[in-house]
Amino acid sequence: MNIANWGNYPRIKSHLFSNVTLDEVPELTTHKKDLIVRGNGRSCGDSSLNKNAILNLSKVKFNKKGMIYNYIDHELLVNSSASIGEVLDNYSLKNIILPVIPGSRIISVGGAIAADIHGKNHYLNGSLVNHVRCLDILTASGELITATPKENSDLFYATCGGMGLTGIIVSAGIRMTNTETSVLKQQISLCENIDKLIEESQNHRSSEYFSAWVDLSSTRTHGRGVVISGNFASARELLDHDVAYLETAYSNSLLTVPFYLSSKLFNHLSVKALDRLYYHMQKHKRRRAQFTGLNSFFFPMDAVKHWNRLYGRRGFIQYQFVVPDSDVLKQIIFLVKRERLYSTMGSLKIFGEQNRQYGSLSFPMKGYSLSMDFKLTPNLFKVLDYIDEIVAESSGRVYLAKDSRMKAEVFRKMYGRAVDEFLEVKAKYDPCNRFNSLLAERLCLKL
Repeated sequence: MNIANWGNYPRIKSHLFSNVTLDEVPELTTHKKDLIVRGNGRSCGDSSLNKNAILNLSKVKFNKKGMIYNYIDHELLVNSSASIGEVLDNYSLKNIILPVIPGSRIISVGGAIAADIHGKNHYLNGSLVNHVRCLDILTASGELITATPKENSDLFYATCGGMGLTGIIVSAGIRMTNTETSVLKQQISLCENIDKLIEESQNHRSSEYFSAWVDLSSTRTHGRGVVISGNFASARELLDHDVAYLETAYSNSLLTVPFYLSSKLFNHLSVKALDRLYYHMQKHKRRRAQFTGLNSFFFPMDAVKHWNRLYGRRGFIQYQFVVPDSDVLKQIIFLVKRERLYSTMGSLKIFGEQNRQYGSLSFPMKGYSLSMDFKLTPNLFKVLDYIDEIVAESSGRVYLAKDSRMKAEVFRKMYGRAVDEFLEVKAKYDPCNRFNSLLAERLCLKL
């Protein structure tokens, strides 16, 4: 069948194995010489694509919900097939949330661990691996191994961020976070250029959550943007709020894009119009105290179902990098604008320190991270290759979970000795390279 991930690029023909039971997974793993596991397909890269066999574990659950919460240890035992949204739906109203929340509620827990996701609070909580207590991993031999930061730690850290190449994550134990309410108090600040945006971003690092939107299409200003920070509201802060709000705070009303639009509609004029509209909408919102629910704060794009169809059938490239220096960030923003690679999704985050562990290919590092969505154009890959070199020269990284075109030699330059360490762990647990993907082939992440 034809299959693609969320970015619709690349699109390949492969055999998709779904409706597989847990008892059938070991046999399938040992008999298929070349396969990869895929969650909900929300990755924009090619890390969960394989031209031979793709295994979907959506039906593999140990109970109806696919999760059990231990209120004594505050630990959630959850199937890898459960989504981030399912976890929050089950526990957020009990004021129990995930310590790290990505940008989409549809991402599977297994995919989140394989990509070692980060959120709007990395500078405080780090990436997801800091909160995973244990993993049950089905290795290439068909053996189910429990890995923790202390037991089978090499497999544990290589799997967190290993893009599914070390084995199949069956379930995970995650330390959860308690909040007083599940409503956030949001603050919005407008910045007229990139320097003020960076300065304002630093001023909000005391907030529980922070992100910024960067206008990459404006010709009047260089990098104007909107800083959005938030903290969970206290019960006292909500006392004066009306019941009607509280009834809608948890909803995420869905619009939908019913079919693929013509890619010609996504041009510099339409992008500039959308960016201008968003900027002025935020200008209106900031005039009042803004309380908001989890969905609207963490997952604004999920409110538009099938929004990836806006880019047309050819798809789009989602590109995210992190660099340690703000001058490099500004250089790349200027380059993107100069080359007219307009993106309506310029999302800026600040990362804190990330502890490096042996064999880990985890993406975050201290610095500035910018994520952008680009329509496929004739010169796009050439410009992104040039940006890759700038990122590599500054000791930065490109996010593997969103990548579908980076070159192997540049990847090696970015991730350094971590690549060799990862391959050493992979050789131990998957010596025959059963777990393989388009990303692994392209970046030479195989023995």
